[in-house]
Amino acid sequence: MRLRLRLASIVALLAGIAATAACSLFDERVPGLCKYDSECPKGMNLHCEQGGPNVWLCVLPDGSLPSDGGVTDGAVPDSGGGAGMGGAGTGGVGGSATGGAGGSTGGAGVDGGGGTGGKADCRVGKNCVAPTPVCSPDNGVCVECGASADCLDPSKPICSSAGSCVPCNAASVGSGACAARNEKQPACTPNGTCAECATAGDCSTSRPVCGSTNTCAVCTSDSDCSGVGPGICMSHQDGRCAADAETIYVEQSAHCVAPSAGGAGTSSAPVCSLADAFGFLSSKRKVITVKGPSAVGGGALDSALGQVTVVGKAGAVLSGVGSAVLDVSGTLYIRNVKIGPSATVGLAARKGATLLGSKLVIDGNQGGGVLIDGASFNISNSTISNNGPGQTGTAVWGGVLVLSVSTSGGDGTLRLVSVIDNKQVGVTCGDGILADGLYASGNAGGVQVNPNCGLWKACTAPGPTCGAQ
Repeated sequence: MRLRLRLASIVALLAGIAATAACSLFDERVPGLCKYDSECPKGMNLHCEQGGPNVWLCVLPDGSLPSDGGVTDGAVPDSGGGAGMGGAGTGGVGGSATGGAGGSTGGAGVDGGGGTGGKADCRVGKNCVAPTPVCSPDNGVCVECGASADCLDPSKPICSSAGSCVPCNAASVGSGACAARNEKQPACTPNGTCAECATAGDCSTSRPVCGSTNTCAVCTSDSDCSGVGPGICMSHQDGRCAADAETIYVEQSAHCVAPSAGGAGTSSAPVCSLADAFGFLSSKRKVITVKGPSAVGGGALDSALGQVTVVGKAGAVLSGVGSAVLDVSGTLYIRNVKIGPSATVGLAARKGATLLGSKLVIDGNQGGGVLIDGASFNISNSTISNNGPGQTGTAVWGGVLVLSVSTSGGDGTLRLVSVIDNKQVGVTCGDGILADGLYASGNAGGVQVNPNCGLWKACTAPGPTCGAQ
């Protein structure tokens, strides 16, 4: 009976304190309750925080109650779960939305149900600290993140619905989470980080390669452009993958078409010769792919459109008649093509032309292999063999004849070139050239490289720095 009377008295006392506090707004200080931080006991690092309607409590920095509930001088002793005094909705004075007045199993609050002791609702005060520095607006709980921007560890870049930072490949994460976090790093990699790319499919044709650091880069070989347009890497320009829209297709086969046919020059209706392809050149269409293995007729390039690109596929071969199989008066980049056999000169570059060639085989041309007549040129990693004997003016030659070099578009260079087994002098010059890794051997006429060729460096044994690779 005495115990019941004592509990009833405590309930009445605390209810009266709350009512008095609400009405007087703490004109007289009630221990454990507060109006300002200065009213909390010193030396305990307490601050004043709202715990319910018209009720403010002295709490620790993490929102929990001190062991004595912020009460000093024994004003309101720990009752081991005394009655709540109007916690927010369901709690009492002693804690958060579920806290009793200084106890650990608090009784019924005036405004809510029984408390169980705990931390204050972080929505009341900004008291969340690392490693859970963010206050959830949904339930007032301190969490690791509220948005993916809060997740600074690259290995856990995405904020989950539970407020935790997780890898982007976690089961709970949607496919567009990385893009939503940062549009410049939209791809989720296998190790759970967000990056510019995870595969080449995440990259554009202008930077088509997904590198080891999961960033998109320019291409360096045709294999980097497999499945994209004609499969040509424009490494000699900007490193993009060539597109179908800029490409003219050439193939000598049963399904090649005349230039007048509908769709001529496309992948499904290739034209039959290089001369036909030159007729389709325009400012937006300057890439030509020649497909082997059947030989394709050559032609004369006389274009002011800028650099034209010719790339061979599947053992491409050019042949023909006339002054040369391929006669260049414009600017040409050509690679992966065999030129010859023919009854004429294999490759000629005329006055004002610029010729860039790589991975060429110029073989079996009776008029001579390569003729440079007032052009600038750079031929690399190529083989010039079994050509000649040809005669141009008074010059009798076999592999290469340089009448004169123009420096307006570059220089005159043979780099890692093999000039072998031609039927007259290997390299004949009327003007100086540059040569590095030039291998000349087995050429008839008694001379491998004419002394008039100037600054050239011949090598005697084929290898990584000598001759075609």
